[in-house]
Amino acid sequence: MEDMTMILKKHKSLLIITIVFLTLCIIYLIINNTRSKNFSDFIGPNEQKISKVSMMNGSTGKEVCTNDKTKIKELITLLNNAHYKKASDQKNIIGYSFSYIFYVGNEAILKISDSGDRMMIDKVFYDAIGKEPAGVKNWYNSLL
Repeated sequence: MEDMTMILKKHKSLLIITIVFLTLCIIYLIINNTRSKNFSDFIGPNEQKISKVSMMNGSTGKEVCTNDKTKIKELITLLNNAHYKKASDQKNIIGYSFSYIFYVGNEAILKISDSGDRMMIDKVFYDAIGKEPAGVKNWYNSLL
């Protein structure tokens, strides 16, 4: 009988520990999913290594590319001026204003479709808060 009581006490503690752990995991996921990100969060440690950016105008289909580190930094700064919050609606949208591809060497490390205040970054939709579409358009036009 005493053995049975000990086993129940052990299992009860294990159950409580498991419930606490799962609760903490759920809280972390909720907080992490609702916090906004800046553009550098998407690039990560590759920000200084970006060697090329290609950008396509969704209206004209005309593509521009640059290897100029100053121009690349300028675009990253423009995109960092906004905050990105994962959109609750992840349905595909048709068309885009601009698309960007960031490269390290010959490897595409980040792909973005920009529809103004809604962006698809690596196949996940985000609401862009505080983004200035005119700044991105001017950057694109400066490479024509």
